[in-house]
Amino acid sequence: MDGFKIYQPGYEQARQLASTHRGTIGYAASNDILHKDGFHLRRKEYYNLIRKAAKAPLSNQEELQLVMTILEQNGFHPRTREEYIVENGIRTKRVVRDIFFMSDEQIRMARRFVSGFLYETDATFNTNTRRLPLSVMVGIDNTGHTFPMAFMFITSESAKSFKFANECLTDLCFYNCPQPSLICGDFSKGLGAAVAKQAAKELAQSI
Repeated sequence: MDGFKIYQPGYEQARQLASTHRGTIGYAASNDILHKDGFHLRRKEYYNLIRKAAKAPLSNQEELQLVMTILEQNGFHPRTREEYIVENGIRTKRVVRDIFFMSDEQIRMARRFVSGFLYETDATFNTNTRRLPLSVMVGIDNTGHTFPMAFMFITSESAKSFKFANECLTDLCFYNCPQPSLICGDFSKGLGAAVAKQAAKELAQSI
């Protein structure tokens, strides 16, 4: 029914009003304003509209919100890791370092074939205009074939990123079943440091 939206009363007024919000407020605030006037636009329509109307790239915040919306609309569960930028001892802004996402089907497969077993992780480069490496985590099913278990856009292969991925996997997937017994990857310092810290934590808890 999306093709009939242009015939709904107030649709063009909603488009015109929403186009004035670009660069000042996000979708949620814009939607509240539209709602008070009896209008409504879906999140994806809002960001597509302001991008076309302005003929300019989205702001970093708008681009992040659009990415998160698209992931959610396509059945993924996205999570972000954010950090503060500190200059002269003062927090100046908050930036996103990693975006983790996996679907319900990936969760089901991981719980069946990765829990108590293993998964492999590696990063692929030059997959997007932001040049963010795409970390791909894969498992092995009962036929010996690999399947994509989860994905994460990262700014670096750091210990913090691998720790964040492990926390997301625990939260979304392995919260009530055994964690993977083995993680296969390259010899990046970040992965080694993250695994070592997790092992030390588990050892301390067992004593």
